[in-house]
Amino acid sequence: MSIKRSIGNFIRNHHVSPIVARGARLCSTYLNYYFNEKYWDMDRNGEKQLLKVISSQANRISGHKLTIFDVGANKGDYVKALRSVIPDSIVHCFEVVPETRELLKSNLSSDSKDVTISNYGLSSKSGTLEIGFNKKNDTKARVSSNIRKKE
Repeated sequence: MSIKRSIGNFIRNHHVSPIVARGARLCSTYLNYYFNEKYWDMDRNGEKQLLKVISSQANRISGHKLTIFDVGANKGDYVKALRSVIPDSIVHCFEVVPETRELLKSNLSSDSKDVTISNYGLSSKSGTLEIGFNKKNDTKARVSSNIRKKE
């Protein structure tokens, strides 16, 4: 039996052990940092730099404004950061939670040129769905059921 398979079997057989559980948490933390998850500082995580490169290449190749889709736009923080890097972009915001969409409209009212705010989401299917929404933490909205076809 290979060492990889032996380790896998050990973990499966002892997954409730405090030591194995601690190892799993450490691995999860390592992977979050490795994949840059939950690191939203665009100045430091490379996202603003990427937007600058994309913008310069798009302008060089086509000479047209860059069109960006912000799906799940929330309150508009990403759009504001985006417009600080690409001020002449065309932005389409999608926000399905009515309360959050109103905040989005309010927060982007001074930066509304070439910004469209839609009250629907994007999917591969047409239909409606229920959204779970936490007013205390509005970044945690989630789909709470499968998409239902319109009747």
